[in-house]
Amino acid sequence: MAMNCWEILGIEPTNDIKAIKRAYAKQLKQINMDTEIERFQQLKEALDLAKHFAKFITEEDESTLDGFLEEADEVNSQQPEPVQSTFDEGLKEILGDTYTSIFDETIQPTDFSEKEVEETVSVESFEEALTKFYNERRFFDDVDGWRAFLRPFMNLDIESFTQIQWTLERFLRENYYLMGNNVRNYFAELCQIDTSAPENTELFDPPALDFSFSEEIPFHQRLDYFIKRNQLYTQLLDGQSGKNLRGVLSACQQIYKEDSDLALLESFLLLLEDFRLNDAKKRERLLDLQSFSTNSIQWTFLTSYMDFMTAYRKGEPDPLEPASFYQMEQQGIPKKIYWLLAGNYAYLTKNKRQTVMFWYGLQEESPELFTKKEIQYTQRGVWSKPKKKKSFIQEWRTLVYGFLIVLAIFLIGKYIVDTPTKKPETFTYTYDSLNLEDFDFKDLKIPSVLQSNESSEEETTSSEEKKVDFEKNMTLFAVDPNDKEPVSYESYETGGFSATVPDYSHYNEQDVQKILGKPDKVVTNAEELNDLLKEKELELILEEMNSGKLTEEQARAFYAQAIDYSIVSGGDMRALLYSGEKPNVYIYNGKVGYITPKTKYVQFYGKIEE
Repeated sequence: MAMNCWEILGIEPTNDIKAIKRAYAKQLKQINMDTEIERFQQLKEALDLAKHFAKFITEEDESTLDGFLEEADEVNSQQPEPVQSTFDEGLKEILGDTYTSIFDETIQPTDFSEKEVEETVSVESFEEALTKFYNERRFFDDVDGWRAFLRPFMNLDIESFTQIQWTLERFLRENYYLMGNNVRNYFAELCQIDTSAPENTELFDPPALDFSFSEEIPFHQRLDYFIKRNQLYTQLLDGQSGKNLRGVLSACQQIYKEDSDLALLESFLLLLEDFRLNDAKKRERLLDLQSFSTNSIQWTFLTSYMDFMTAYRKGEPDPLEPASFYQMEQQGIPKKIYWLLAGNYAYLTKNKRQTVMFWYGLQEESPELFTKKEIQYTQRGVWSKPKKKKSFIQEWRTLVYGFLIVLAIFLIGKYIVDTPTKKPETFTYTYDSLNLEDFDFKDLKIPSVLQSNESSEEETTSSEEKKVDFEKNMTLFAVDPNDKEPVSYESYETGGFSATVPDYSHYNEQDVQKILGKPDKVVTNAEELNDLLKEKELELILEEMNSGKLTEEQARAFYAQAIDYSIVSGGDMRALLYSGEKPNVYIYNGKVGYITPKTKYVQFYGKIEE
């Protein structure tokens, strides 16, 4: 007969970790490690499971047969009439005559033997009982209900309880959006789920929606309400609006109107439809909905925006601290709505950089949300400056300089052709049809270095020679010391620009992980890569420039490189994303292509010394 962890350790269930370890040590002395390997493995599993169960055992609630019987005996002695839990009814319906309720006043504790527990509580009966518990509509936010439901199954043998853990994890993955944070966290601890693993992010990072009022909703409408509320949130998260969402919202309000989260979702929908608050009825409704506000991040952001808009419409001073407003966490706020409102705040307060950061990508995705004036303001770019009319002398000077530059380029080119030399690792991008200041990417040309990873025999020989001369730095990303071209950017009067950026292709993905460690996330989706390179990298480059770590010229050059790689996103490209001060790294054809210019980890010529 299979034994549970407490029987293997030879002790009663307890939350005393020291007692569990002492029992383990005592049993270990009785095992011959040379011949009883299987018994040792069983004892080790029992130790791990007992330490895990100890977290769920309190002095008042012993999850054991004896504790369970004592609790039943206490209930019987205090109440004149028999008390039967809903779970008890479910088990009785499933198991029929083979199950006898412990709350039946006619049964004495001595009649409820260990053998009867084993016959009535099993893995098979658990799945049926779980279905019954689900149908009771109490699983949303009731941790105590879950504890009571699972109590009889805590005494199964190790193998059986492991199967129950798998069943609970499957239940969580299918119903996580209908469960409060407290219940999801209880499941994570009970089933030993790694909440930090990327595959579990969806289970433990959804918004902290409230389920505490579930008992106030009629039983037959309870599940339908929470499913529709989640549907409304998911569609808002995807940036949807329109009659369909209005229909879902109306269906929820017909069932229950006192839900603060539903009021928040309605506020988001109203702002998505009219973020400028031009419609008086919607403006009044938004103010009414603020009576549901709580101290959550979402409500704080929303009320701050409403306070600003109210003051702005009245011509009063800005009541917000801009820095604190931009630094508010985005958690639980649909990205499209967050960017829309934060961008409008920046637009109305004439903060061009923040406006571009929040609105540029959104205007490409949903131009119908913006006026022509708003689009023109954003598309002019972060670095645009008014052009001054040039004098006749300045025009001639430009022609002379242009001639000298062309002559110098010709002579240098002739010298390079006539003199055999190594191919420099640093390369220059030049475009005749792209002006970074206008943020127009439609005519962008793919540099030859990205179009093909084939090289001539001379290039191969040169690369091999360089590997001998240059030993890679494995503490930060360094350029070849033989190539001392500084990072530079130059725009032309006739349009277009050229940019010189460092080359880190002598590093591969293994080198990256040696320097930065394991990435927090790996992205291979072409669309997501494109968005990261166009939007996220612009944001990170601006942060470095605003903190004085990059010059404006260097910022332009690095962003031009990011745009280049956005064109070839997908295929053989993958992004290694890191949090904190570490840079993101984009691998192309197995080599490092682009790195976020975080100066703490990236070395290049022309770098500002701290």
